[in-house]
Amino acid sequence: KKVHGFAITGERYMKRYPFYSVDSTSWLAGAKFNQVAGVKDSSMYRPLHYTERNLKNIKHFLKLENEVTKLWEKKGVKWE
Repeated sequence: KKVHGFAITGERYMKRYPFYSVDSTSWLAGAKFNQVAGVKDSSMYRPLHYTERNLKNIKHFLKLENEVTKLWEKKGVKWE
């Protein structure tokens, strides 16, 4: 069954449940609050412009998407 994870982009949940799709504004909110996804200490990115932080967050979530997709494919879940 195809299930959409509304407002769910937490790595823990995406690796636990085989969602067909997910979405959230985490990538956007992170930059707004001076954070870069996947980085424990985002303070080094605070001098970066908002747009640059957004780009880093987008790249992080695209990489995570690929990792999670491959993980579920190895477990036999492949969405057409």
